[in-house]
Amino acid sequence: MNTSSPSPSLPLPETIRPLCWVPNPFAPPNQDTQCLHCGSLEKIKYNYPTISDDGDHDQLFVDCTSQCGAKFCSASCRHEAENNGQHSKLCVGLVTADHAMYRLKVLALEAGPAHYATIMIAASLILTGDDKTMHALIDGDCIQMSNIDDIISQAVDNIAQATHELLLEMMVMGNNDEEKAPSLLDWSRLLHYVNRNFIIASVRSNYAIECEQIVEDGGDSSNRKQQDYLLNLAETSSVIELIDEADHFFPPVESFCLLEENLVHSCVPSHEIECVGDMQNLRYRQIKLDGDNTITSSGCIHNLTCSRIDNDASLEERTELLEDKGISCRCFRCVFERQPEKDEHTMEELDMLMALARSQTCYDDASIIVDAQLRLNPLDGAVRLLQSRIAGWQGDFHRSETLLEKYAADASVTNRKPICIALEEATTYYRQCGPSLEHSFDSSAKQWVAANGLDKSVFVGENVLDADECKQMVQVAENFHNESGNSHWTTSRHYAVPTTDIPVYQIPELFSWFNVQLEKIIFPAMKINFAIEGRLRIFDCFLVKYDASTGQKRLPLHNDQSEYSLTIAMNSLDEYEGGGTYFSETNESMKTEVGGVISFRGELLHAGKMITKGKRYIIVCFIYEEQMPA
Repeated sequence: MNTSSPSPSLPLPETIRPLCWVPNPFAPPNQDTQCLHCGSLEKIKYNYPTISDDGDHDQLFVDCTSQCGAKFCSASCRHEAENNGQHSKLCVGLVTADHAMYRLKVLALEAGPAHYATIMIAASLILTGDDKTMHALIDGDCIQMSNIDDIISQAVDNIAQATHELLLEMMVMGNNDEEKAPSLLDWSRLLHYVNRNFIIASVRSNYAIECEQIVEDGGDSSNRKQQDYLLNLAETSSVIELIDEADHFFPPVESFCLLEENLVHSCVPSHEIECVGDMQNLRYRQIKLDGDNTITSSGCIHNLTCSRIDNDASLEERTELLEDKGISCRCFRCVFERQPEKDEHTMEELDMLMALARSQTCYDDASIIVDAQLRLNPLDGAVRLLQSRIAGWQGDFHRSETLLEKYAADASVTNRKPICIALEEATTYYRQCGPSLEHSFDSSAKQWVAANGLDKSVFVGENVLDADECKQMVQVAENFHNESGNSHWTTSRHYAVPTTDIPVYQIPELFSWFNVQLEKIIFPAMKINFAIEGRLRIFDCFLVKYDASTGQKRLPLHNDQSEYSLTIAMNSLDEYEGGGTYFSETNESMKTEVGGVISFRGELLHAGKMITKGKRYIIVCFIYEEQMPA
């Protein structure tokens, strides 16, 4: 048994069998039923299940014979668990409230999730009589406080005192060899070891997986039956939310498990534990963060780390959780967050922290990290560009543009080309001048209507722009794409929710036409509709293409990083089927004929509905109200 950190020369195993695992009774409630022996989840039953030839129920779980509430995926799994597995020692179905096992479980539940896992895993190891594993943990060097970051958890010591007598009583009742009963010291050491090293593994809900098969338009009758069933379980009427938020409606089934390998803890872990169908087949899954090179090209383990707590927690919360597990974390994330002004981190470490902050949309943290990166390399153009973008993500668009202007003019900054391109995009579009309207807005001819139920946060205008001109601009864009010899349709411009698009300013004829529309029609209308006093500015504008046959068909639920957003229909409704902008707040979608505009506040949760036939073109704009400094 190897209880130290994995050697760099060891190959990464395809699957891992845990030494022990127990379900997490504190996890959010879900629709799935988990087999208490193998950990597999019950398949969804749209029709009543049949009985297979061997007597097992097909897709229908069976109950523990003692009626303790445990479920098993088959009669054979139940037989193995009740006669040879840990359930034979931990079942409380036939015991009274004064039984030692019943009292131990009550104590464990009252102790909370972490200590429940510690008590039940340790008790299972002792009671199932796995002498090799038990003595390797209790007597081996692994249990010694060899890591300088290990600390004594007083809470675990208290638990050891409270549960030791119950454990001994259970061993007598379970006909265990009393000579193998652990002393209080050994029991305490085992609890400390389990407390430090157990991890949470989860199996994705079958219901969430099933949601991926749903299509927005309902599909055929069998798909509609499946869709209606899942909508009812999720208690939502929105098919789009069911698809995009499946893991929210049907959360993963969590379990506590102890692995043979004692992985090093990190709050920026290289890997996490993933279930492959059931709890008997786990594997290491590499977490994709920028700069993560934890798996070499030869497929060997290198600096493998795993988190034992919730990584989304704050420094204070993580510190408290880890101290309760007997760990004083000194990973580079914790060290940085304690003293971010100390320049003792490599650029690779800061890149990983930046990737984590971006994935968690913690832009204040990202701002602190980019400052540290600039102290290491103040002339790095890529980092300077990122600093400007972070200012925009924080809503300070004026500072974002000011930084671009400053660094584009600084010849000492390396790799300035991306900065100059970003500055061109930020400044090239028409900008509304002054608080007053430069052009009268003929509301009778260009009527924009506030959408129902959205408190004047969404305005829809039909026939706002000339339909023939819009269609012509689509052809201009496609000709530009075809004639240039290079593919200008990209999917990499937007970090969180990518679209298939071309920036408007890159196509001269489209750009010139669009700036006129901003000046004459769009900006004046938006200022009236949203009662805007400041100057309107565009910081991103692009032509999006949805293609039902070969390209992008839809856009998932998201918020825009803008104060205001708008979409302009650039081709006719008869050229495609489906599509439209869906708003979560009203569970309704809307679309316009060619030349129509939908403008809304960027904070609204929305999605691009799937098109089912043809191609749909829209121009998307991200806009902010510039507050000029005094």
